[in-house]
Amino acid sequence: TITGYTQGEIHILTCWRPLVIEEDLPVFDQNVVGLLPGESSRSEIRIRHRDGRIVWLASFAECVTDPEDPTFHRLYGGCRDISARKEADRRQNALVRELEQKNAELERFTYTVSHDLRSPLITIRGFAELIDEDAEKGDLPRLHDDLKRIISAADRMQDLLNDLLELSRIGRLVNPS
Repeated sequence: TITGYTQGEIHILTCWRPLVIEEDLPVFDQNVVGLLPGESSRSEIRIRHRDGRIVWLASFAECVTDPEDPTFHRLYGGCRDISARKEADRRQNALVRELEQKNAELERFTYTVSHDLRSPLITIRGFAELIDEDAEKGDLPRLHDDLKRIISAADRMQDLLNDLLELSRIGRLVNPS
């Protein structure tokens, strides 16, 4: 059933080696063909199904000596189809890579937003200190100029925050949960 071939066709092959895809032949040869008496192995290999598709197998094999003829060895083993698990692993790995990429993008975005928001705060703090100095000196024209710059920086920060909220809304509309 796993191979798509009949028992008779498999029996003629005497070994599954012709079904194993080329890249997995070294693993098959080491873990199945190369077993010595008393050794056993477990491996994951791919075979080509009769219909051409690739089937992942979890196989085990054990080499035993025939009790009646110690020079004759038998190979016992079995396998099961793990293709569904391998496909699920592949999809999971793809999702993890996608998530890592999105997290990296989010990190870059967060850095940029943080930098853009910090600039108006630095301006506000600097001019607030100048207001304090101007108030002590009684320099009202300069004090009014400093206040205008603070208001302008606060407006810039408000624009940045509004843009950020708008971007967040657009993201929720594009990617509804």
